[in-house]
Amino acid sequence: MGERHCPTTQKPSVADRISGAVWGQFVGDAFCLGSHWIYDLAELEQRFPGGPQGFEEPVAGHYHAGKRPGDLTHYGDGALLLLRSLRERSRFDASDFGSRFVSLIESPGYSDPISRQGYWKYWVLDSVDTVEKPWQIIAYGCPRKSPMVGSSFSVRFPS
Repeated sequence: MGERHCPTTQKPSVADRISGAVWGQFVGDAFCLGSHWIYDLAELEQRFPGGPQGFEEPVAGHYHAGKRPGDLTHYGDGALLLLRSLRERSRFDASDFGSRFVSLIESPGYSDPISRQGYWKYWVLDSVDTVEKPWQIIAYGCPRKSPMVGSSFSVRFPS
């Protein structure tokens, strides 16, 4: 057998790495939609014998019931809004991003029940008395009583 020649691979550019990270985030987010927030191993095994295969449809009663395989979770929806805001503003604009997120979850067509009916509304509405505008909670971080404090979704800035 002859010797195999493998071409040398170039180190990916910074732009390629950023693109890969962004696309990877969206693929990973959609991949886990049906198994998102299920931390009980027995429940995971019951719902997904042999483990999740990815892109499962959320079952009735699941946090993301009503979304379809391949849809994004609220984290992916937020990331997409952030990219749109960055593109249109050419910089991070907390009020623009936060306003977009609040508008999305309050729009009649938004289908993520955890965002529309519960968690995000609790998060925003329970804190309205402590901030000037609800988008501030989304853009600048969570109220102290929220379990989302420290979440990778929260963008925090010093006062």
